[in-house]
Amino acid sequence: MKNEQQEFYIGWQDQAPLGVKRYLKVFIISIAALSLIAGLLIVRAQRGFSTSTFELGRITTVEGILLDKPLPFLQVYRGQNPKGDPIYQHIVLVGAGKHGAHEAIRAAEKKAGKKLDGQMLRLSGSLIYHDGQTLLETTKGPDGIELVSNPGWPNPPAEITLEKASVNGEIIDPKCFFGAMKPGYGKTHRACAIRCISGGIPPVLKTRAENGDTRYYLLVGQHGEPINDEVLPFVADQVSISGELRQLGDWTILYKTQGTPITRVP
Repeated sequence: MKNEQQEFYIGWQDQAPLGVKRYLKVFIISIAALSLIAGLLIVRAQRGFSTSTFELGRITTVEGILLDKPLPFLQVYRGQNPKGDPIYQHIVLVGAGKHGAHEAIRAAEKKAGKKLDGQMLRLSGSLIYHDGQTLLETTKGPDGIELVSNPGWPNPPAEITLEKASVNGEIIDPKCFFGAMKPGYGKTHRACAIRCISGGIPPVLKTRAENGDTRYYLLVGQHGEPINDEVLPFVADQVSISGELRQLGDWTILYKTQGTPITRVP
């Protein structure tokens, strides 16, 4: 019977036996490959870095025409398109902290002694923006709202009725999602979003199309009334909401059909 010689490596030897070296080489390469694959899988499972921006502490002054309903917007003239039609950016107004902008607007109206809806204003506050949508926090309250003369801007465009539809998506509050919190979505966002929407910040339905594009729908009732209290039990959930879609400049607004319940979807 042939005697088999088993390789044995002693630590103080200059070189390990050939069989030991081959085993270690295969082992190290396998561990490196598995580590690389695991890293790629972890990265792929993570959400992308948010481009949401909240210019907290930085005050910007913007002039525009106030639209008070269905939500407080500042309509800012940006020139004309090739057909000569006016282009307006619609900036959603929110209050400081977890509050809507109505309180600051009402206080500014009391100070001015007149309604500000349709008036040319100069607003000072902190900008919040993400995915081409912009909000302005009325950081200074009524002290940051000033009546100014209209420089002769053309009339802003009216809402355009699009269609009736049922839209699926996640209910978010735009202030947190667009920059005040990162992340501003999902279950970790629920508590903050509930407080913001309870405070009067308009809710938004965030959707994702099959091609990966994200769209945002401001949510109001059938007649433009707030539905903040109605959406609170569904914040951060995937839901379906039925109503009429209308386009107002760079925002789409979903006027929820009265009496039609909000339903959760898988």
